This record gives sequence, structure tokens and C-alpha cells, in this order.
Amino acid sequence: MIYDEINGLKFQRRLYDEGLNFSAVAFPAVPKHQARLRTTVLASLTDEDIDEALSIIGRIAQQEFPQILVNKSTKIYPALPNPLTPRIEDYDTYEKKSYLHPINKPKYAVIGVGCRFPGNIKSKEDFWEMLTTGRCLTSEVPKDRWNTAEWYNKEPKKGTMQTTRGAFMEDAFYFDNKYFSISQNEAKEMTPEQRWLLELAVETFEDANINPKKLKGSRTGVFVGSSGMDFVAAQISHANDLTQHSATGLELSILANRISYFFDLNGPSICTNTACSASMTALNLAINSMITDDCDAALVAGTNLLFTPGSYVAYSQLRVVSTDGSCKPFDKSADGYARIEGAGMIMIKPYEKAVKDGDKIYCAILGSGTNEDGHTPSLTMPSYDSQCKLLSHVCEKFDIDPASIDYVEAHGTGTAVGDPIEARSIGETEEILDQPTYPLLIGSSKGNTGHGEYSSGIIGMIKAILMLYHRTIVPTIAHKEMNPAIDAEGLGIKVTTKLEPWTTPHTLRIAVNSFGFGG
Repeated sequence: MIYDEINGLKFQRRLYDEGLNFSAVAFPAVPKHQARLRTTVLASLTDEDIDEALSIIGRIAQQEFPQILVNKSTKIYPALPNPLTPRIEDYDTYEKKSYLHPINKPKYAVIGVGCRFPGNIKSKEDFWEMLTTGRCLTSEVPKDRWNTAEWYNKEPKKGTMQTTRGAFMEDAFYFDNKYFSISQNEAKEMTPEQRWLLELAVETFEDANINPKKLKGSRTGVFVGSSGMDFVAAQISHANDLTQHSATGLELSILANRISYFFDLNGPSICTNTACSASMTALNLAINSMITDDCDAALVAGTNLLFTPGSYVAYSQLRVVSTDGSCKPFDKSADGYARIEGAGMIMIKPYEKAVKDGDKIYCAILGSGTNEDGHTPSLTMPSYDSQCKLLSHVCEKFDIDPASIDYVEAHGTGTAVGDPIEARSIGETEEILDQPTYPLLIGSSKGNTGHGEYSSGIIGMIKAILMLYHRTIVPTIAHKEMNPAIDAEGLGIKVTTKLEPWTTPHTLRIAVNSFGFGG
């Protein structure tokens, strides 16, 4: 490591304060007053101790000597023209077209996308390939999680699960800790979701063609929807093994905070848990933070980890998990959902600023909203009235003509109760406000991916973003025959079942639903 004008004594004192007592000598190395730092580490130390020591050295060096020369860099590629991005000279004309969002209402550009899901999906290109080829990600529970034979029972017997399938990451525990100057000791105590999000932030910045160093000190916010319950429960059960890194490694808020810390982002840094609507709630918070001028741009993410059999047992007992491990949205044979782990992230900023900065724009977010079901026949039963009111409120608040919505990416979990309620709320809200003259298309990514739970909303968002970007309708796989409790014709809705180009000449619009099982 090479530093500029190191004060060796000061550096050694800081290391001593951190519990490292070995010599640190600074001496001139090359012209221009640079100096090379030499540290002597006892050979008797274990590899883990050496790794921990080097991590502390790097952290103290960066704190005390901000002029440190860092040899890490993210390759920045030149931005390619996006046919959906208006030319600045056409901006006024573009805004004044009657079918677009009113110019006096703010909107937000999606400028970067990153994702990490099972099936070796490590980019938006992989995700799009999954959607267009109709691939399903579910498989048998891997043996490195739990032994399904010990927990599975065909009948819903207490303490058992009724499925042996889900969608699991192939490399869920891999992490390039050295890139982030994190020791192995600390990395082991971090939830896999913290690791995924750090790497996704780098990839999302790269997709947005942004050098994260230029965001240092900026009012960029980080908003994450997650729970972290599975991993935390497993670690806490072994209290004797907890270390000084466990508190931050297991804390939910650190999912967002660690990103802000590493990239030195000064906007709001918030992690939210509203169950299956968590990541869409995070998006709503991000938009509201920009409306109130608390941040200038935002990373929005959702994560879900399937680490222990406990949650599988609990959801099986609740009778919401599909016994055959597949999700069949709005289908006659729907019997619950399949579960998926992974993470997705997008970067958003005010639309006008994105146009001015020449950013690649995938699509524009016109508005968002959130509410609560209140009292229903049971805690987990959705409310038709609340769903209708929310869609109506968002359209009214942001001056959106409901008749201009071409497609709804539904929550669509494939449950006997939830699907009919959601289909009715979509169709009847459209009818109440201004029913289109053509069937309203609806679909759900859960046939492909399963239910991402805390990451469900961001999965639906990424699907919607890519459908708009590619102007292509993708199939809702596993939908074969309409649930008889859904009057699709009467509601004026149609579930998409095949891949086809979206040839509608006007600007396309998609609404995305996301519901938490607590309302």
C-alpha cells in the first residue's frame, strides 16, 4: 500500500488503539514526497488474524490519510443512446403530448438496474432471458440448507413443511470481501443479504454508467426492503459464537447503512419491513424523499434469504405455500406460492435531471402510494376496498388517467383468496374511473420466479422496467385456465400468456402492485 506523506508514529498509535501492537514504519520511497508503509506482522498469527489486521490497517489509513492512493476502480463504459430517452431539444414537445404525464408533476427516471437471483441470474440481461423464454427458477431445496426428509410431510402435520422446492441462489454465500476492504472475520458475521447488496450497488452504478467516486458526499439515498429474519435467527441461536462484528452483521438497518457507509452517500439510509410489500414501500419512501428534497437520487432494493427450515414450516402451516413448489398466478389449479431468495436493485433520480445529465433512461416512474387494509375478516386476508382506494388515490394524486394504463404487474401469488380479490380490485377500479375500450393486460412474474416475499416488489418493478424498455409483452407462465372465481371478461382484464411485441403506438404505461400479508 502506498500513501502520501505518512506520519508513521500517529499511524502506529491508532493501530495500538485498535488492539494491534506491532511496528509501523514510514520511509521515503519515491520522489514527490510519497512514502511506502511497511508493517511487520508476526508469522505466528493465523490467516484470519492477519486478514483482520490488514482490514484494520486499511480502514485506519483511509481515515487518517484521506490522500490514500486506492488501486481499485470500476470500469465505466460510454453510455449508449436509448430510443426511449427524449432528445433535450425535443423535451418541450415531448412533455406537452396529451397522453403523457403533466409537466407540472415531478417524475423519476430509472437509470440503473442490478439483480442477483437463482438460475445464475446475475444481470438484467439474464433476468430478461428468463422472462422471454418462460423459464421457471424453482428446484429442490439444496442439501447445504437443510435435510428436507426431516421436515417434509405430505399432510399439514404440526412442525412440518408441505413442499421440498423453492428457488435458491447457487452462490449465495460467495462474497468478494477484499474489494470492499472487509476482513473475513467481519464478512462471516454479515448476513448474505448485506453482501449481495454491496455487490449489487457496484453493478447498478456500473449499469447507470456512474463512477461511484463522483457520488461521494452526495445526497444519494439508500432504501431497502427486507427482513433478514432467517439468518439472524440461526446466528442468535448460537449466542456463544457471536463476536464484535455480530451486532452490525445481523442488524436489519445495516443493509442500507453499509452501502451508504462504503460509498460515502449522505442521503437517507433506510431499511423497511412490511413483509411482501417491503421493497415497494422502500421505493415509495425514496420517491417521497425526493419530493421533500431529502435526497437527489436513490438506490432502491429488496432482498430475501431462505436460510432455515423454520419459515418454510411456518408458511406451510399458514397454508400459503404451494405443495408442488410452483406458483400459478390467477390459475384454476393455484394452491399457493413457491418461495425464492435473491436481491434486486434500481437507481432512480428526478427525470429532468436525468435528461439534463444525459443518463440512459429505462422508463419514468410517475407516482407511487401506500396504504393499509385495516380490519378484515382475518389478519392476513387482503382488502378489496383498500386496494381499490389505493389505485384510485395514486391516479388522482399524480394526475394519471387510469385508461392510459396498458398493463398491471400484479402481486399475483397464486393463492385461492388473494388472486380473485386483486383481479376484482384491478378490473373494478378501472371500470369505476374510466374503463379502457380494450382488455387491460395483467400478469405476474411469480410463475417464473416464485414469490420473492420481501423482494417481491422489486422483482415486479424490474420486470415492468424491462417490458417497457424492450416494448415487449412476456407470458405469465403456469397460467393455463382462469380461476373460476375470477370473471375476467366481466372485469375487462386478460392475463398475458405469450411473448409478443408491444405494438401500441402510444407511450406505454404499467402499474405495479405489491401487498404485504399484514395489510
